[in-house]
Amino acid sequence: MPLTMLSFVSPQRSRRFAQAFSAAQAEWCYLGWDPLQVAHSESACAHLPRVWMGEELNRTAHVLKQPFLDWLSTLGRAQRHPARWWSSRMASKSPVQTDLFLLMCYTEIVASWVEQNEGQRAHRIVVVEDPWLLWWFARHYRGHQRVAAAQGAGRGLLKHILRWSARVPWATGRFMLWGFATCIIYRLGLRHEDVWRSGPPARGALLYTWIVRGNLEGSGAFRDAYTGGLADLLTHAGYDVSRLTPLKIGARRGLRRQFALLAKSWIVCPRYLRLSDIIRAAVTRFSVGQLRSLSRWRGRSYALLVWREIAQEWGDLEFPSTQLWYRTVRRIARRHRHAVHLVVYPFENQPWEKLLCLAVRQEIPTAHLVGYQHAALSPLWLNYFFGQAEVGHAPVPDVVVTSGPMGRRLLIEGGFPAERVWQGGTFRFESLVRNAPVSHRARDARDGQRRVVVAFPISWPHAAELLQALLEAFLTPVVRAQTEQQILLQLKCHPLLPIHKLLRKGQRLPPWCAVADEPLAQLLPEADVFLYAPPTGSVWEAKAMGVPVLKYRGELFDFDARDTLDRDPLAECSRETLRQRVEWLLAGPARIASASDGQGSLQDVFSPVDDRVWLALATGMEAACA
Repeated sequence: MPLTMLSFVSPQRSRRFAQAFSAAQAEWCYLGWDPLQVAHSESACAHLPRVWMGEELNRTAHVLKQPFLDWLSTLGRAQRHPARWWSSRMASKSPVQTDLFLLMCYTEIVASWVEQNEGQRAHRIVVVEDPWLLWWFARHYRGHQRVAAAQGAGRGLLKHILRWSARVPWATGRFMLWGFATCIIYRLGLRHEDVWRSGPPARGALLYTWIVRGNLEGSGAFRDAYTGGLADLLTHAGYDVSRLTPLKIGARRGLRRQFALLAKSWIVCPRYLRLSDIIRAAVTRFSVGQLRSLSRWRGRSYALLVWREIAQEWGDLEFPSTQLWYRTVRRIARRHRHAVHLVVYPFENQPWEKLLCLAVRQEIPTAHLVGYQHAALSPLWLNYFFGQAEVGHAPVPDVVVTSGPMGRRLLIEGGFPAERVWQGGTFRFESLVRNAPVSHRARDARDGQRRVVVAFPISWPHAAELLQALLEAFLTPVVRAQTEQQILLQLKCHPLLPIHKLLRKGQRLPPWCAVADEPLAQLLPEADVFLYAPPTGSVWEAKAMGVPVLKYRGELFDFDARDTLDRDPLAECSRETLRQRVEWLLAGPARIASASDGQGSLQDVFSPVDDRVWLALATGMEAACA
């Protein structure tokens, strides 16, 4: 039967609208990611068959990736204030920071539905979560013969605009309070002199370092899990190394007390804050110039969705924080202009990194910038990739050192010049690639309990989707793996995304779900199955130990680095097959998973540290400075 009609409706209107159709007359799909809204729509449309979007969304994303990057690059080149443009999440392009690419993929998918001649059913109800996107559909397909209705667009958009408008004074006030408090705490609390106070070194290097409690030991020692022995390598190459901290170090008293023991030899960013910079950053607003002429892409205008990005930047704290970071780094660079010859930082091509590069280049043109790609890449991590000619005007490092061959290949394919991408190996996962692989045998479940370690990513939509699918799949703790046994789900959350942020209001975990505080190194030896949803690097730890791995593929973008590897395929599951696949992996109690099976793909992503590359890089930078 031809797909003759489409109707767009908000989740709030979906129940009333869906009741007018039977299962033989219509089907429905959902565009969005909010678990609460999804649950409401599923209840409203329970009597209708659902069209799942995950596979089509990811297929469309890979097709649109480069055209989208090219369009955004053209838009960025037209902006008169580079520091403001590069401070925005829109310019970062990361799909976990901005929904622009997701929404534009949805418009392309719907356009294909409107234009197709054949379908399965006569009517498709498209539940659209985002009110800006719903209004875009209503305007773009107004009067179209195959679009029946667009309900709830105007009211939803108005409520969204009012809500974000109300956030603007709240965000401004909260940012200024944080800035003033941070300025007072660190300028009065850390009274020591600056590093290099006896005079500028012959060769000074700044190593950007995140400050978290796990890096600080009680004795005052510091352990950087991300850069490992890089500081020692640079010191061996003749550099006087100091660490550069972020603006946000942490307000907990214990953390500040431990940090104060190390701060005498570091450049502590909050100590350089000025009240005038805080005020100027607070009142700076993100804007997009020449939007009317440059908002068209693939024959359609996306000015409305760009305005959505602008509205959310105004009501959020990240944009002024990045602006303040930029002003502070410029002051630091001016202060240590004659000392800094090399700057190394963890490379993810985020807004703060671009502003770091921009500030250093403006104040110290002779300094060399090196980005260290410490995490696994995926083709849909758009922040790592560039549009046409974007590298020529974007503030990026002089050299990027990758953790393995796959990272180098992807960056070159994504537009980074090959001569500026070096493969130096991984500090973060060095123990995994240097140690010999060990086979993992599923433990003997004599107590009748099988353990599944579940790793949640840092992306809230992906983590929340996995948790809800898990709770729906395991309403009982009994699994049928040869004999009926009890299951224990050990939930390992990202440190920045605890479990209470993933649970719905009033929702509780059942007794067979336990939040695990232990590190994965302690959990994995006792695990029968490792379940994860990307983006997370924990899958490599499980593969290195030989634990059977199951990947959850949901309705959102699939940020899995493994998609670029031909070897070592993984077992996968969806929301409908999650329990079935877990039981399948548990079905063989004597199943042996060899870690050597995953060692090849692990070496593709993370290779051992090559000291010669870093020493050659440091020597080359030294010669360039001379």
